[in-house]
This record gives sequence, C-alpha cells and structure tokens, in this order.
Amino acid sequence: MVETPVASTPRTLADLVTDPHQEPDTAEVPEETREALRDDIAAFGAGLAQVFSTAGVLLALNKALEVPLADILKSAWSSSLSLQAYLDPEKHPPEESSWVSFGKHKLSSTHQPKIEVLLNGKRVGTVSFDVTLTLHITSTKLLVRDGRIWEATGTEFRGEFKAAYKGLPFIKRNIGKIKLPGKLTFSSGVRITKLPVAID
Repeated sequence: MVETPVASTPRTLADLVTDPHQEPDTAEVPEETREALRDDIAAFGAGLAQVFSTAGVLLALNKALEVPLADILKSAWSSSLSLQAYLDPEKHPPEESSWVSFGKHKLSSTHQPKIEVLLNGKRVGTVSFDVTLTLHITSTKLLVRDGRIWEATGTEFRGEFKAAYKGLPFIKRNIGKIKLPGKLTFSSGVRITKLPVAID
C-alpha cells in the first residue's frame, strides 16, 4: 500500500490521497482492473478504447473525491455514542458550553464517486467506484452546546484509503500522521444524532 504525501492543510478527501507534486502513478493499478475499465468505457462509443488512459481516470477520480474533510468528520462525530448525554437538557442545559475530549477512535466513511465518459464533448456514460476511508483519530476536542457540535480542535489522525471498481482493487493509500491546524468551525452547529441507546 502506498503512503502518499498530502497537502499541508488537507481540506478534502482528494487532498488526503493525492500527492500534489506528482503525476498519477498508473503502475499501481492492477492490470485486471485496467482491462475492466477499458472494456466498459469502450462500450460507450467507437474510438473510446483508443483514447483510454488510466492516468486520465485517476485524475478524474481525484476530482470526484473533492468531498470536504470537515463534512466527513462531522458526520461521524454527530453519531458518536460518547455525545449522547449532551442531548439531555437536564444534564446539559442549552446555554451550557462543554469541551469534550476524545481519545483514540476510528471513523469510517464510504463513497461512490462517479466519473463521466465524454465523446465529442457529450456525456455517453459514467463509471463509478466504491471508496472506503478509515481514519484512526488519536485526539480531538469538540465544543458542544445545545445538542450541537460547534467546533473541533487538536484533531490528529492516520488513515487508509481504498478504491475499487466492480469489486476489483483500483488504488490504495496509507495516510500518514496528520494534525489539522487551528480549528474546524461549524457555523450553524452540527446536530448530534439521537441513537436508540439509553445513556445513564
């Protein structure tokens, strides 16, 4: 699995898995997967097989992965069991602000990015990928008030990224240790999801 240098301040999923200073490494894509992609894209129109490029697919996938990292993190945190108590207004009144420290925890998210296949400037089809992102977070602090998350700070993590095409491995990445600078601010707050579990 490749460990890729990332942007100094990653803002999107693409930033986590792409080296901004290098061209896509097509050698890491298994031949079986390349052939499957080539055959499927060629079926969309005459001549597409001749212009098929694994590098082009990698670049298009990277663009499709421009999902804000903050959205991935807040979606996972909002459903955390550790925050359920902060939904109880008797224990935590709406005006109370609490900094909640998280130790080591794992976040996983799945995505199905699609890339368009163009012929003479017109879309003739799409191909989709199955993406899994796993982040091993070593520390973070969340500001919670009125059943919502308002800020996150001190967030550090490592991770893994996998992309597959029709069940075939496409690319894998190890994400080295990253510490997000400053803080993430959620202007409208992120509502904590009530889970079907009682918390004492």
